[in-house]
Amino acid sequence: MEGNDQVGGEKKLVAGYRFQVFCIPCNLKPVTWNALLCLVTLLFIAMLYFIAIVAPDTINQQVLEWKNYMLQRFHCKVALRSPAHITLIPPFEMAESIQPEMKEQLQSFAASRHGFPVHLKNFAAFKPRVIYVDVLPDARLTELKTTLETTLLQSSHFPIKKEDRPFHPHVTIANRDLKNEDFPLAWQYFQQITYTVNFPADAITLLRNNSQIWEIAGTFPFGIER
Repeated sequence: MEGNDQVGGEKKLVAGYRFQVFCIPCNLKPVTWNALLCLVTLLFIAMLYFIAIVAPDTINQQVLEWKNYMLQRFHCKVALRSPAHITLIPPFEMAESIQPEMKEQLQSFAASRHGFPVHLKNFAAFKPRVIYVDVLPDARLTELKTTLETTLLQSSHFPIKKEDRPFHPHVTIANRDLKNEDFPLAWQYFQQITYTVNFPADAITLLRNNSQIWEIAGTFPFGIER
């Protein structure tokens, strides 16, 4: 094929989905078009995912109250799109066709892991845009993140990138859409609250962006009791 007959193109993001845009010969037969459309659907539609420890519902409900306060007081919406969680692998694009293989890998990884307690205490911030529930340092949490990242990087099938930033586990209350000028008043509010709670880290969760919220695509329990 020559010129405009060559299949190729660029990626475009539409409603949260990543599409490969093609230049396709216009004289294809109907059967060929149907086959090509099926191929595009299977291979070139990608969505955003991330992997996390999702907090129990009781903690999620408390964090949700604080997120709603930030919505009503400062119009912060972004953090409402996901359940309370500690991110292990930050958002990445992945074709839908790879999701079953990713789930199989996560299930195998989780089956060999021990559970451990996670300790949340009060609040901290990445000034001036992020306020979060602080997670007390724990070598087991850091080791979980590092080992999971290494495991996924060893496979060429998964579009995971190694993080250069230090791992700083947290449970977000507001981020990205918190305005700089609103930060001091919002931060003052949370500095007056005392909050301490523990919960068991006994699973990892794959979350998928459906263009509106981050929904749970799969939860993978740890296989070894602590």
